[in-house]
Amino acid sequence: MRQRVRVHPVVVDEVLVQLVGRQEPQLALRALAHALTLALLALATLGAAAPAGAQARDPLRDQLWHLDRVHAEDAWPVSRGAGMVLAVVDTGVDASHPDLAGNVGRGIDLVEEGTPPDDPNGHGTLVAGVIAAVQGNGLGVAGASPDVRIMPVRVLDKDGNGNSELVARGVRWAADNGAHVINLSLAEVPGLLSSLGGLFGDELSDAIRYADERGAVVVAAAGNDGRSSTPYPRDLPLLVVGATDRGDQVWSSSNRDARTVFAPGVEIVSTWRDHGYGRANGTSFATPIVSALAAILRQRGLTASEARAQIEATATRVGTGRGRVDFARAVGVEPAQSPSPAATAGPPGGQPTASPGATLEATPPPRDSQPPGADGQAQPPPPRTAPPEVVSPLPEGAGDPVAGPDVDPDVQVRPGLEVRQSREPLRWLGLVALLGVVAAFARAARRR
Repeated sequence: MRQRVRVHPVVVDEVLVQLVGRQEPQLALRALAHALTLALLALATLGAAAPAGAQARDPLRDQLWHLDRVHAEDAWPVSRGAGMVLAVVDTGVDASHPDLAGNVGRGIDLVEEGTPPDDPNGHGTLVAGVIAAVQGNGLGVAGASPDVRIMPVRVLDKDGNGNSELVARGVRWAADNGAHVINLSLAEVPGLLSSLGGLFGDELSDAIRYADERGAVVVAAAGNDGRSSTPYPRDLPLLVVGATDRGDQVWSSSNRDARTVFAPGVEIVSTWRDHGYGRANGTSFATPIVSALAAILRQRGLTASEARAQIEATATRVGTGRGRVDFARAVGVEPAQSPSPAATAGPPGGQPTASPGATLEATPPPRDSQPPGADGQAQPPPPRTAPPEVVSPLPEGAGDPVAGPDVDPDVQVRPGLEVRQSREPLRWLGLVALLGVVAAFARAARRR
């Protein structure tokens, strides 16, 4: 009997994204200022070459608290994961996202076979950005292993639903096609299937063992039921990942047991579908941080079993499981001083910390958030369509917002990430500035 598995529908009010209308005057003013700045810099330097290796700061870097907590950047001089292929077995990946440009390679769509493994849901794109968003390109965010190549393997539909057979096929395909690491930010349906012992059944367990034999590190989410257990059999060769919060404590909704490794999983900012960005909670987003570290260690020449052992041995203790991962210690360098948990105890802008039950999740919310059925078992959440995007109010007469479904009237739009959804004004004004620079050079040449 085929067992159903689910990536829980994302909760829209936890995707704190403000999209900017294409005709918003503020965007045009920013674009004009940026273009004029570029023109002035060009005139000042008179064509002087930029320093080799110069990089633009990622605008949302200050919100990537998870990179600081795990000392990711301290490990980058040793390795950024170049040459490693990391399979995201999920809802697909938006390969056209500018902050993933060049870091998404060949993949497969097992849901709609014969089509590209795009992401109509958004969850897989969020996971991919946590791993491999381009660092230093002046856009959005940075991944924990920014030189890794993402292999998108779509096994879940637009609503985040799938089945164990398809997930197992995706794992095997990734292993057969060169994946060094395989990320599973998935969970079983709560209720009856949770009592069957072992996530999804034998077919996925067999696929994980097959991937391990092929040399891939499999990394899987522990789930968000707040249990003192995780759904994977103890003898499976994989890393099971729980989530920690800004205070470096185990997140209250994270599953955990003696084998669990942890990574930050609260208010994780990453790429979102349709070239946006989002903020999310859950073990689904702690898992790709550990996957990124596994890719770095594989790039350093460790085998799958050695990489798992190194991650566990160098983790920082958090009172349960194997501890919270540390990139610097894992690669053998001294980590920089961590910011105090109190300094990062709340989200940017002073917004209150989200309640554990209201999360953007690939794994189900806490069990007590689901009403029991007649048999006393917790029931799966009702099916939902992909969430609408939260659109910021626009000034009167500013034009239509970026296209998207209607906003849920029960959702409170809160300050979040400002996303320059349209770059057309910047392109045109940049071109005008460039023409001005060329004209200035021409006039200077004539005077000589």
